[in-house]
Amino acid sequence: MWCNFSMTRKTPPTAAAADAGSPRRELWDLLTTHYPPGGAGQPRPASRPAAVKAAEPAPPGEGRLQFSARMAHWIARHGVPAQALEPLQAILDVGRTELAPLLGMDRATVRRYLVPHTGEDEPLLLPPHTSETVLRLAELEALAQETFETGDGARKWLKTPHPMLDGETPLQAASTSYGAQRVREILVAITHGGVA
Repeated sequence: MWCNFSMTRKTPPTAAAADAGSPRRELWDLLTTHYPPGGAGQPRPASRPAAVKAAEPAPPGEGRLQFSARMAHWIARHGVPAQALEPLQAILDVGRTELAPLLGMDRATVRRYLVPHTGEDEPLLLPPHTSETVLRLAELEALAQETFETGDGARKWLKTPHPMLDGETPLQAASTSYGAQRVREILVAITHGGVA
């Protein structure tokens, strides 16, 4: 089983360089570069192991980023760096007030995670349930962008109440794994010409 994350779709080579500093690239880099396998308490190797290299994002415009279910599970269990919340906010185009309920947190907690933590050797990590939600939201945003072929189209769709989600927005529905599965099904139906 693979968790597919699309970087971009059909990006011209000249646009690839512009994506290098994008919030999306920053988010993917945070999700992939902090997690060499080896377990808690073990020193990080100087070079990343093959399992991590295999999960690295393709350069923008070259297709999908794929995590195996094993790697996605590892990332969720060990925690996503809190600094991933800023690029997540940017790619979803939501403020702190909107982000908090999507992550199952109150606004004060989100605010604490968004405050830069300087002087620490290790990044501040989100708890496993929040890390899983970050991965889920990033995956759905990528799938929506692939489906609608633009970031603006994806963000608009994700933030618009949908009748097949009982009037919730896809982002609101994605606050649970079952709701996220329903959002995936709708996006797949749209991609393949189904009614959604």
